Amino acid sequence: MIRRAATRWRGAGRALLAGALAALLWSPGPARAEAAELSIPLARGLAEAAVRAGDVALATQMARALLDADPEDDFAHYVLAHAARAEDRPRAARRAAVRAFRYAQSDGRRFEAAQMAARGALDARQFTVAQYWLRRATDVAPTDQARDVATRDFRAVRRMNPFNFQLRFSVSPSSNVNNGAEDALNVIDGVPVVGLLSPDALALSGVETTVDLRTRFRLHETARQRTELTGRAYLRRVALSDEAKRKAPMASNGDYALNVLEAGLRHDMALGPAAGMLRLSGALGDMAYAGDPYLDFARLTLAHVKPVADRGRLHYGLGLEARRYDRAADRPERIADLFMGYRHALASGDSLDFGVSLRANDVDSTTLLSRGITARLGYDFGRAFGPVTLSAAIAASYTDYPDYRVATIRVPGGRQDESLAATFDIAFQDIQHAGFLPVVSLKAERTLSNVSRFETDSVSVSFGIRSAF
Repeated sequence: MIRRAATRWRGAGRALLAGALAALLWSPGPARAEAAELSIPLARGLAEAAVRAGDVALATQMARALLDADPEDDFAHYVLAHAARAEDRPRAARRAAVRAFRYAQSDGRRFEAAQMAARGALDARQFTVAQYWLRRATDVAPTDQARDVATRDFRAVRRMNPFNFQLRFSVSPSSNVNNGAEDALNVIDGVPVVGLLSPDALALSGVETTVDLRTRFRLHETARQRTELTGRAYLRRVALSDEAKRKAPMASNGDYALNVLEAGLRHDMALGPAAGMLRLSGALGDMAYAGDPYLDFARLTLAHVKPVADRGRLHYGLGLEARRYDRAADRPERIADLFMGYRHALASGDSLDFGVSLRANDVDSTTLLSRGITARLGYDFGRAFGPVTLSAAIAASYTDYPDYRVATIRVPGGRQDESLAATFDIAFQDIQHAGFLPVVSLKAERTLSNVSRFETDSVSVSFGIRSAF
């Protein structure tokens, strides 16, 4: 009984002290400034104690008194966020936390506010908003440990979020933005029987900009299965250099604009820890080139992904695609793609991956009918080299067009293209904003062909951004 009475007296004492502090903070004129100088530290201490004790009413009272003295008091906004969250008002909690972030004067306070804003958004099941604030938290994290905590929280929320998107953006100065030929003389198997190529069919330099947005929305998920809607929007734009404009005055930037839109469905089914996962996906889409409709497509892919030993992952499958060209609607194209890839994580933290694909089509067109093979080898350095991480890849392909014709001339033995491409990526880990980091990619590609129109050579430097987690 004595203990209960003492508790009541302590509660009454806190209430009286809070009232006195609030009265001092709300007092008018010069007296208010003098009172605030004395009472603000006490009000802050009382508000913090109330938060720890779960006394929402007292915490709110002190926070509002502090805000009346200074509307930009980040601590007071943070206390209001705590109180609103305790009262199950997640949207109000997030709004108060956002204001605390805006007015905070140190990275530590901004980090706490961003974390609170993410919690409020998560309580309201606004997963994407929560991810945004966790990215902001990584940007202002005062220590590496704090950044690791925010990154781990971000990944946990991403797994909960039914909506997922990936955005890639790049700007690439290139010596050959139009995939043009090296030589104006059109040669077939060493014999120049076709004539000269137009200037816009030759390699033109310029800058290529691409935006690639991929989205997924989870429709249904169980312990063993997941079904998602998928979408993609890919845009490519070209700005020709002054040299290219002089070289080919009839060419314009819009001649090389490319838009790809697609929507689809994906279903994943777990087969067991050792058997891996089966994935079935399908998509419908269309492509526009130079501002005009170019083709529509429908694609179906079946793939199996499974672990190999402790550090390996194997995937293989079959893809089928049907295309209908707007300029030749009566000549649909059917494509089959058989692929296999293997990725191995090395004990050093580096990883090695290898892939190969076989591709063949069926179409009533001598210029499109083909079969080919592509192989790729990549190496990712898992460790950092100072402020950067590195990765490299090389790819080789061979394509045969057995009945290729140039105008009315049938190429003896068909057309054969051999391509070799090498890329080297440099990611700047120490230059991050909201979890995104800049990447510089160097790419060189060379194609040899017995039809010189398709002999190309290009070097490009790409500046892009990607997510760090």
